Amino acid sequence: MTRPASHGAAAALALAIVAISPPEAAFGAAVTPPRVVVRAPAEYPAWAVGSGVGTDVELKVLVGRDGRVREARVVPYNVKHDILTAAMRASFDSAAVRAVRSWTFQPATQAGAPVPARLLVRVLFTDPADEVDAAEFDSTSAARDTLEGLEIVDRLPAPIDRETPEWPAAARYVCRGRVIVQAGVGVDGAVRAVRIHRRLYRAPDSLLAAAIDSAVIRAAWRWRYARPEFQERPAPVVVAIAFRIPDPPDVRAVVGCARDSLSGRLLPGAEIYGRERNRGLAPQVFGRTDDTGWFVLKGAAVEARSIRAHTPCKSGGFRRPRVWIRPGDEMTLYVWQNTCIFDGR
Repeated sequence: MTRPASHGAAAALALAIVAISPPEAAFGAAVTPPRVVVRAPAEYPAWAVGSGVGTDVELKVLVGRDGRVREARVVPYNVKHDILTAAMRASFDSAAVRAVRSWTFQPATQAGAPVPARLLVRVLFTDPADEVDAAEFDSTSAARDTLEGLEIVDRLPAPIDRETPEWPAAARYVCRGRVIVQAGVGVDGAVRAVRIHRRLYRAPDSLLAAAIDSAVIRAAWRWRYARPEFQERPAPVVVAIAFRIPDPPDVRAVVGCARDSLSGRLLPGAEIYGRERNRGLAPQVFGRTDDTGWFVLKGAAVEARSIRAHTPCKSGGFRRPRVWIRPGDEMTLYVWQNTCIFDGR
């Protein structure tokens, strides 16, 4: 029977771990039970990522003579002590059914001829965000398949080479959370496909969010795993990798963005310069906004008397720099003054 959902279940990087229990009815001495050949993972419901909910779904499965799943039905369960509502539970049920219906089996045989067979299949769900942390990068987890009393242990491939994202400088200050990507791993352990699965953070604008996405995708492509296997055979798998946006360094800094005063558009490549506290010194360039339109200034900029943004033909007013201590301390430097001189021709 399906167990109630719970918090703090063992986490895994696969979207779901699958265990196959013995056939529902005895086949007899001359019957060889079916064996999974192609097994797609069940997708952990997107709404539950980060919730810590773990559960399983038990299915009655009919495998035809051709090895295809002809029927997959959820075994009734008791939800008296379940933390999930019926609607929440239904999302796990449907995910399990969709996955198992796509499986391909080597059919059961009797006297060398394929025969239909029924199995009990248990699909285990664990929150991919629980354990997949950028600080740990633990991507090994076990799934146990039991058929006719034989226990086979399958493990998700362990990462061999890992890459940390090159985060946009401002992301550490203005974003909190993580990004979960799905990576398709080929039989050789190389990553063959990557996509953003879940954004568990808030970004102040779309440019910075796009830069964060690009950083994690580039990093995920460089990961490499041990050769994935299922039942001692090479098999492609889908894993989830969660990259946590790191905390800002313990260094005093001025953090902000440059925008056009009329359109509000972010201004990548804008110069940030200012006046030193010593009035005798000429204005100094402290840095530039990056491709996102944001800047992180350290060193002399923190002690400057005032700073402003400048782009070709436009500048803004001087503002006193604000040292970043906590979220909300970011500055916005607007540009509006036309500083170009035209001769009228």
